[in-house]
Amino acid sequence: MPIIPLMSIEILPLRERADETSCATLPVANELLRCFALLIESSDSGETSEPLLQELRTHGLALLAARERSALETLTQPLMSTCQAAVAAVQRGQQMRRQDFAGLLSIIRNTVESLAKGHERSAADMDASTMRLDQMKDVGNVFHLKQMLAQEVITLRTLATDREREHAQVVGKLNEQLILAKTQLTVARNEAATDAVTGVTNRRGFDRSLADYIRDAHPTTPLVLALFDVDGFKAINDTYGHPTGDVVLRDVASAIRESIRQEDVVGRIGGDEFAVIAIGMTLRRAEFRLKQVVRTIASRTYGQGARVSVSCGVSEISAGDTSGTLFQRSDLALLSAKQSGKNCVVVRTPPTIRSLMRR
Repeated sequence: MPIIPLMSIEILPLRERADETSCATLPVANELLRCFALLIESSDSGETSEPLLQELRTHGLALLAARERSALETLTQPLMSTCQAAVAAVQRGQQMRRQDFAGLLSIIRNTVESLAKGHERSAADMDASTMRLDQMKDVGNVFHLKQMLAQEVITLRTLATDREREHAQVVGKLNEQLILAKTQLTVARNEAATDAVTGVTNRRGFDRSLADYIRDAHPTTPLVLALFDVDGFKAINDTYGHPTGDVVLRDVASAIRESIRQEDVVGRIGGDEFAVIAIGMTLRRAEFRLKQVVRTIASRTYGQGARVSVSCGVSEISAGDTSGTLFQRSDLALLSAKQSGKNCVVVRTPPTIRSLMRR
């Protein structure tokens, strides 16, 4: 969903005098704000991402409505502050990731150092035993030599037992630290692919999952992509406030997740947009299931008594499809659902061979 409508003809002058040719078009402004929105959504900005996205939408609408220089000057500082806050949020997310990986590197470094220390002690003990054995060649008394050999055998056995015990402890510690590192990596990977507000997969993780499914799917295995958009979500934020809006998003995400199969993937791909990947489900069956999801969401009450509905567009993978082409068909179906009165499901069938030949 664009932050401000893309208008390729309208020009918004930024100079008062007509002889100054420097100006900026609304499409350029829209593209800049869209880039900031994508920067926020693709980063690990945590709970600050949604308020920043909403501020960018608000500034975009105000920019669209501005026609006078004074109005533009009024917008400049808030818009710059929001963009600077977006960059700071992305930097904080990157810093947290660097700290996570620095901790993992510290665990591995400590483990390697402990192994090295154990090896040094073993080498020193073995060197001492070797020196004593070398000295035995000068012993003339056989009885005394036997006593020294017997004592050295006991020393070597003790040394071997100690080294075996220490080795087992080091290996055990290494295994524990490797398990901890693996757990931390899994947590970090999951956090990087999880939407902070709703707890479902974020856009980055969803796109990766869809690309993997399309790459690995068998040609005879059906796959559908459903896109959801919350109807009138801006009015909910305006009426009840953004905290209630976040509650609505979480409840809608939960309703979708509860209504689909465990193996399906649900993700939040935009401000109030969700998506579902269903493997092994035909388009006809998906339409029936998704209509149930839409009815379920419309029947519930959210936040402070808010009632919401969703529009849904769905399409099925076809031969030669990529993530982009499949998304495009589902997005067109979603647009049709919006234009058809919302709170409904629209299905877009895959293109036929005849229609592809006409292109």
